[in-house]
Amino acid sequence: MNLKQMIKNECEKDNQLAAKLSKIAGYEKVNGFYKFINTPEKEMDNLGGLINIVKSLFPDNEVQLLSDYFLSLDPNKKSARQSVEYADLNQWNALTDKIVSNLCESSNSISREWGQVYSLHRKLNNNKISINEAIRETGKYRIKSPEMYSFSNIMIMYEYLKIGEFGLMKSTAQFLEIDELSDGFIKDSYSGRIELLKANISLNDYELEETRKHCSAVIEECNNNRLIVFSYLTLGNTYIFEDYAKAKLCYEKGLNFAKDNSHHHYKLRLALCFLDNVWARENKWVDFESQEIPDMIEAAFYLTNIKETKKAEDVIKKIEEHDVLDDDLGFLYHVKGLLYNDMSHFHESIKKFKKSGDRLCLNLPLIELKKRGYSDEILNLIAL
Repeated sequence: MNLKQMIKNECEKDNQLAAKLSKIAGYEKVNGFYKFINTPEKEMDNLGGLINIVKSLFPDNEVQLLSDYFLSLDPNKKSARQSVEYADLNQWNALTDKIVSNLCESSNSISREWGQVYSLHRKLNNNKISINEAIRETGKYRIKSPEMYSFSNIMIMYEYLKIGEFGLMKSTAQFLEIDELSDGFIKDSYSGRIELLKANISLNDYELEETRKHCSAVIEECNNNRLIVFSYLTLGNTYIFEDYAKAKLCYEKGLNFAKDNSHHHYKLRLALCFLDNVWARENKWVDFESQEIPDMIEAAFYLTNIKETKKAEDVIKKIEEHDVLDDDLGFLYHVKGLLYNDMSHFHESIKKFKKSGDRLCLNLPLIELKKRGYSDEILNLIAL
């Protein structure tokens, strides 16, 4: 049974439902909603309206219903173009690739442009091309649609974020102007993406209030679980050294939106584990079985907190058998500083955090040095 028929069936069970769904979908009058569900080839100009209906009526079957519907759309029309953004935003990768292929093969030049740009985005995600190659390719396309001009810059910012190039993120952000986009799903979705990217830039600059503003904008205005999860994660990070309860609440709220996404659960569990370790609280989030470097560092951190020195040393030895990234080394040296009460390890931690550009977690060793008698003047000089 197709999606429109399922919606019709629900409306027949409740004669008040059509009016409610019409409002949810953004129609001014219920007649527009009836025309949509009763006309097989009719599509919504704003796909967000249909997405909201599916979330309202069939929340447990959203992926399958929308996947089938998206693949039935005419790739020459607006809805198919909007569908690729929703599929990509939710990381429904196989579906995204199918829609991208359909768009690239369409007879509509704007749809092909969308397909080409999202195809580059998929290649970047899969490490099939470099950032510079993607920039060159977008230049060759001579992009005409304002949506793809915006998204081509958004996708490059994601890549800069992956490698910690926050200066390049800032310079690219200057080209993110979406005011001219038509109101609707695409504008709302790109706005959420941009706000979260800007939150990451602000957090890297240690501008906590600015970070909170961007995260709150996503949480209040967006209805996408992925964006909300990472907004709560980033928001919690701004409180991690100043307010245990606020940080914990943010992470726990994020978990409510993680649902069955294992990656989202992992990131929030790791954040909760780090929070409890920083504040030396009872920690139920430690994963002693994981072979992931961040988990192993948190295990060593916890064991150090509870004075299990030998066990902490054994975990650290295992970690040091691997190649460890500078940011992770910042945490590792901090734990070694706690374990051995050795100032030189805290100094190394500071060096690694500065090298990785992590100004937030630079606070970790600085706080410990202050406890050990370093003056604010000396700490400020060290932090430069």
